[in-house]
Amino acid sequence: MSFTIDRGEWVFITGPSGAGKSTLLNLIFGILEPTAGDITVAGVHIAHAADRELRRYRRHLGFVFQNARLLDHLSVFENIAFPLHIRGFSDAIVEKLVYNALEPLNMTNLAEAPASTLSGGEKQKVAFARAYVTKPPIVLADEPTGNLDAESGQVIMELFRKIHMQGTTVMLATHDESWIRRYPQRRIILNRGYLTKDL
Repeated sequence: MSFTIDRGEWVFITGPSGAGKSTLLNLIFGILEPTAGDITVAGVHIAHAADRELRRYRRHLGFVFQNARLLDHLSVFENIAFPLHIRGFSDAIVEKLVYNALEPLNMTNLAEAPASTLSGGEKQKVAFARAYVTKPPIVLADEPTGNLDAESGQVIMELFRKIHMQGTTVMLATHDESWIRRYPQRRIILNRGYLTKDL
């Protein structure tokens, strides 16, 4: 496959189960290495980047996983603060940014709650906040509504719409046609690891 995504675009990655949607996002994030070819994001050649360069590159990306992947033994606050601590922000700045991320989600009252006590929708909101708390220019999302009811899924999709309107580049993998109809954007369709359509 070969394609280019412009800064500020919202692109849906679609296709049947096993088409390669998750693999593609993991390649872009640098979790997986391509066996051939190259991936270039903002001038960084992911396939040939050294570990230090990859770590620096990932600081400019947010990733929302399908199953949230929160650290259940940590609080909501600590989960969202994690990427901020890695970047060396002071405690005062971390507190401000975390609460700024929680406020639009109406979850400030759950800041100290253990992640293990949250509902599925709440966990996904926290996962979104963790991915976006550093205001990365690119956010990747792998089936972010796949385990949610319709109401919770709508909340998550509205969050993506808002950050896209603010200029964030969004790549969102989904097999749910209803979201694609409600949020008409460019659509890349995969099948068995091949790009079959770019609409």
